Amino acid sequence: MKSVWLRKFFFALLILILPFSSFAEEKNNEKYTHLKVKSDNKGWEIYIDSATIDKNIAKSLYPKLNTPEAAVVYFYASKIRDDDEYKKVLPPIESLSKRNKRKLKYKLEKMSKWKFIELKLVKRKKINKTQYWIKIYMKVSIKGRIDQGTDEAEVSFINGKWYLSMPPT
Repeated sequence: MKSVWLRKFFFALLILILPFSSFAEEKNNEKYTHLKVKSDNKGWEIYIDSATIDKNIAKSLYPKLNTPEAAVVYFYASKIRDDDEYKKVLPPIESLSKRNKRKLKYKLEKMSKWKFIELKLVKRKKINKTQYWIKIYMKVSIKGRIDQGTDEAEVSFINGKWYLSMPPT
């Protein structure tokens, strides 16, 4: 009789706590995906509050794909964690031209040999209504050698969701 009451108590407690932990995690994710920007008068918007994402931060970073930045962060957090979650932000294959399918396949194969260490969003530029370029800083290890620099990732809004349509390599 006592164990039934205890199970009910812990179940009720779990129901009360679970929404708050999910809310706190989403708030943490927003810190990396809902960033303030300022214009550089060249068509780019510079992120003024961007934080560096490393393995420690990436381990709990699974943002909702409701911003262009979220798609980039989701992809690279997965690469830093070294898991396959990044595949969730690749565009639907039918949305790509033959050329872009080959290009994306090549880039993903090339990146598969890299160990991702850090990522930071630098700035963004709107290409059109459904596409952005996101300039990122990344640090990677390639064949044991550390390399770092900036490059642009392309993100696209397809069927109500942001996807990383073309990663830089």
